[in-house]
Amino acid sequence: MGGEGLENDGIYEELERNIGTEAANRLVDLYSGSSLYIPQNIKVRRKHRQIKEDFKNGANYKELAQRYGFTEQHIRRIVHKQKVKGT
Repeated sequence: MGGEGLENDGIYEELERNIGTEAANRLVDLYSGSSLYIPQNIKVRRKHRQIKEDFKNGANYKELAQRYGFTEQHIRRIVHKQKVKGT
């Protein structure tokens, strides 16, 4: 396995502790030698994507607001964001 540089500075060990050896090895295999940027708002984007999917599958604004802890108005903005951008 590559990643000897990662092992030397402790990043590999930190990855192993946090995500397990198998996943750490996979990350090293896929991304060693490159910079990997993970945006801070990735959780928010994933949640918004799930809200849009749930809405498409029949959930209404009130249900989604309760499920995700947002106001109905905020859910509406999330669901219709793409449409607003495109106009």
